[in-house]
Order: sequence, then C-alpha cells, then structure tokens
Amino acid sequence: MQQQINDRWKRVEAALDDFYRHVLDILVSSRLEQKDSNIFYQAVVGKKVAFYSRIERVIVTELGTYAPMFFRPFFDNVSDLNPPFDFKGYINGKLYYVKVVAGDRAFNSSVKRTVEDASRDFREGSGNIVILTLQGKRFDPVKVGFATWYDAEASWRIVAGPNSYSVFRNMVYNVANRYREKIWNVIQKKKDTYTNRRAYSSSSSHSSSSPRSSNSSSSSSSSGKSSSSSNSSSSNSSSMFGR
Repeated sequence: MQQQINDRWKRVEAALDDFYRHVLDILVSSRLEQKDSNIFYQAVVGKKVAFYSRIERVIVTELGTYAPMFFRPFFDNVSDLNPPFDFKGYINGKLYYVKVVAGDRAFNSSVKRTVEDASRDFREGSGNIVILTLQGKRFDPVKVGFATWYDAEASWRIVAGPNSYSVFRNMVYNVANRYREKIWNVIQKKKDTYTNRRAYSSSSSHSSSSPRSSNSSSSSSSSGKSSSSSNSSSSNSSSMFGR
C-alpha cells in the first residue's frame, strides 16, 4: 500500500518536472521584452518589475492546463470528461466527477455559470461532483451548481490523505529548485538584450540626426552666398527651419 502511494507521488513529481521544463522552453523561445505591460501597472512598479510580471503570467497561464495532471495519479480508472470538467475516477471505490482549478480565485461570473450548468449532467449519478483546488488560500467549501468546491488543503486531503498539501508544496519547491537558476539566467539574458537593443536604437537615432543638422547649416550658408534672385527662396527656407 505504501509503495503504491509512493508511486503516485512520483508521478506528481514527474508532472511538476515536465511543467517547469515546459515553462523554461516558453521563456527561452518567446520575445517577452516585446510584450508591453499594462501602463497603469508599469507606472507604479517600474519597467523592470513589469518585465518580471510577464514571467508570472506565463506560469499562471500554463498552470491552467497542467493543474489536473497533479491530481490524476491518485484516482483509479480515470477517464476524461467534456470541459469544463476534467475527468472522472475512483478513490477507495468512490466515484468522483472532477474539475481542477489552479487557485482560490478561479471563477469569474461567466466561468462559474458554465460550471454550474455542466454540473447538472452528473446529478443523476452516484458519484461526488467536486471542484478541486491545486494551491492557494483556505476557504470554506462552496456550492457551485451541483458541485462542491474545496480549497487546496481540503482538496489534497480528499485525494491523498492528511498533510498531503504540505507534501505537495514541498515537492513544488524541490522540483522548482532544479530550474530556478536556469530560469533566472534566461530572464537576465533577455533583460540585458532588451536594454542593449534600446541603447543601440537610441544611439543610432542620435547619430543619424547629426548629419541632417550639419547639412541644414551648410545649405543655409550656401543660400546666403547666392544671387539676389534667390534671396526670396533662401528666406523661405530659413522660415521653414525656424518653425
């Protein structure tokens, strides 16, 4: 029995490793420096912090896809369900219809209505209709249609027993440690590239404007030496540059 539990946790660890590897691949291949942040956020926290906030958005977005994979190993006879629910399976002989959310602020009103409507499809069955939360703050169970939404601590207790949320949290940090330095190196490299590109662009703009200024001065001097018949044209040029 204990060996079976250990094997399930190893599958969770493998899913975590795959998740962080996937995030790293996205960060390496994407042009994060070109994705402007909300100017209201950037105006308060600064460009540097806004740059790092885009890394968080990558993680949050990808976690929405990966979240069900961390709970699935603890269910038997698992089969997929139509969205917005993820799968159904058994724990200790009890059937569960499962939707997994990444955190405690998962539902806006539109998504909540969709889940409420979908939960009706399972109300005639003998199984438990549940919404499990991967991580986040504690809250009391909430009814969403015919489903019961549990916080992270309760969700992990349902699938893996007492203190399992702590086990999961520790595993997240341990696996993340394998990728932390790699991810920070990617972030630093992209930030340096972005800074150097902006510095080069500014330098090029400054150098390209200098010849035009010199040419204008030369043109003005030449106009001053021309015959009286061209004085009118020279005067018009001087007034144009003066605007």
